[in-house]
Amino acid sequence: MKKKLLAIVAIFVGIFFAKKKLSARQAEEDLWNTAAED
Repeated sequence: MKKKLLAIVAIFVGIFFAKKKLSARQAEEDLWNTAAED
């Protein structure tokens, strides 16, 4: 069960980062905005 759960989480994380790479500019803006807030 735990291995299945980890696999599902890994897939979602992979999709998340794949989308971030597709919108790299947006990701960079998010990073700058986060840094500015701190």
